[in-house]
Amino acid sequence: MKIVKIILVGILLFLIAGTVVIRFFFPAARIRALAQSQIRSQMHREAQMGDISLGLFGLSIERFRLSEKPGFAAGTFLYVENVRIRWSLWPLLHRRLWLSNVLLEQPQVNLIRLPDGKTLNISDLIQETNQRAMVPPEVQWAAIGTQAAPAARSDWTWFIREIRLKEGIIRLDDRSPAQQSTSLNDINLLLKDFDATRMQGRLTISLVQNAFYKARDLSVEWALTDLDPTFGHANGWAKLRQGPGSIDNIPALVSSGKSARTLFLPLMLLQNLDHAGILRIGGPDLRHWVIEHISGDYTFDHGTMRIQNFTVTSRQLGMQAGGWVQLASGQLDVDVHLQAPKTARAGAMDLQMHLSGTLNHPKTDIQSLKQQAFKATVNGLLQSSDVRDQVDKALQKLFH
Repeated sequence: MKIVKIILVGILLFLIAGTVVIRFFFPAARIRALAQSQIRSQMHREAQMGDISLGLFGLSIERFRLSEKPGFAAGTFLYVENVRIRWSLWPLLHRRLWLSNVLLEQPQVNLIRLPDGKTLNISDLIQETNQRAMVPPEVQWAAIGTQAAPAARSDWTWFIREIRLKEGIIRLDDRSPAQQSTSLNDINLLLKDFDATRMQGRLTISLVQNAFYKARDLSVEWALTDLDPTFGHANGWAKLRQGPGSIDNIPALVSSGKSARTLFLPLMLLQNLDHAGILRIGGPDLRHWVIEHISGDYTFDHGTMRIQNFTVTSRQLGMQAGGWVQLASGQLDVDVHLQAPKTARAGAMDLQMHLSGTLNHPKTDIQSLKQQAFKATVNGLLQSSDVRDQVDKALQKLFH
């Protein structure tokens, strides 16, 4: 029993001594100066920090600010009220970086899309990160005047137990012709037990709002394994849920990304054909599409995302979809079911459509529309008094 007490006291004294030594050699002012210098040289931006605390098991930073390029005169890109990072010492002995907890409280991100429509205010950071990833390891070590054995570097692995983001805000200032400025409010994110090949988590956003899309209570949950940059071998599942919302500009939504293009291309096709008079579907006017609820359930099997169910609940137009998408190649095979109540021009809509091709170049099978289009067109014609009179006269002659 005495031996156990001696060991515990020894460990406690070691931890206290280690913390004192670290804080003596790395006071807050020195850490702040080092961090600001590295950020200035590597990111070409300025940083500001409040209280800083470094110990054997973690680091805390209060009121962290990161400027736009080149300095705060150009604006603030990132603000975080509180940053806390906790790590474990024992895995370091086994060449493993183990972060037990990363916490970001009240982060605020200000994104800007420039007038060219392609460049963001973080494009330089992304490009520099990609270039560094392409530089051979021995060149990177030589650049800092250190030489290490390649085998030793390749042995290191990393694992993060938990990353938690609380009450975040993201604002996108779109200065391009698209004018799709967006705000995401009250963002909460939890990532658990992940490394380079696996990840699980939950994301919730209270309000998403831009020029064409509004949604409340958006949530996404997922658990994925066997990850790679192309998701070509991914396995696992994901769930999507959304509360009340609306879409005011389907063409803008379709052009905003591959996923939106795949999901809403059938609606865009229907509207274009109907407005052009090619197919008289008699569908609802979706210039303002009010949505009650959206749900989606997906599984991932060796890089193939299977849409078990994607449902849009709306009194104007309901939508169900199911099928699969190969994530690496973008090939897809999706069935879409559209339903709408009776309108003045036509009866209730009940359409089946099929999407194939790829995410970049989807193809829509409109053969299933012909019967509904014929009925809607005839019904629309019969609504005209002149047409009804002509039909009555023709029938009277025929059966006279």
